[in-house]
Amino acid sequence: MENINKYESQSVAADVALFSAINTQKHRRQPEFHLQILLIKRGNDPFQGMWALPGGFVGEGETALSAAIRELKEETGVEFDSSYIKQLYTYTEPDRDPRSRVFGVAYLALSDTASASVQAGDDASEAEWFEAAYSREEDIASLTLESGEITIQAQLAYGDGEEPHIRLNTGLAFDHAKIIAMALEYLRLEVDCSDISLNFLPETFTLPELQSIYEVIKGEKIHQAAFRRKFADYIAPTGVYTETNSRYPALLYKSAKQ
Repeated sequence: MENINKYESQSVAADVALFSAINTQKHRRQPEFHLQILLIKRGNDPFQGMWALPGGFVGEGETALSAAIRELKEETGVEFDSSYIKQLYTYTEPDRDPRSRVFGVAYLALSDTASASVQAGDDASEAEWFEAAYSREEDIASLTLESGEITIQAQLAYGDGEEPHIRLNTGLAFDHAKIIAMALEYLRLEVDCSDISLNFLPETFTLPELQSIYEVIKGEKIHQAAFRRKFADYIAPTGVYTETNSRYPALLYKSAKQ
């Protein structure tokens, strides 16, 4: 049997990229959704005062997933109740944490609770929802996160490997700019071939609401007819309308899986 004591022990951390979408227009027939991501301000070193994804070290007897959900609650007060959480990627760069060698397991989580209140706790001094804007031209991606008067920007370069290289970072701790960018890239791929966008919406929704979610994830507009064809297999009409006292009520839809 091989002696494992000859190997240096490593630590494992779990981080959560939790996204939601908020509609800035009250009318459900003409919605305008914006993506949000939940961040915490670090209260301790390293990177004290910088913003980060909720997360922390995996404890004894924990899985990475259970640690991620625990840290999310401890640092933000959010009890994760969405059905969508997926292991996104495992980060193993030797210098990703200045304290020691730390493997990072990142999770992508989606929520339909856009206005969920947050309360900083544990070693987080603040917790806030940030509006997330992401664009990519060829191998260069730009990320902007905004909350009130706070603006965080990052620029990343994609090469031959799966992970991008961080070229510019104005306020995110560790390699979290990379994690957020990869989460958004994953969303852009999945939204074209699955019903992942439904996780941002309540059980019933209008077609304009779903189309707005799709467009904000993709970062581009889509013709209404093409959109309906794309989602035809994923949604079903409920036969119920919004605003029955309105001149133009909108038909509500649901997931075809229901």
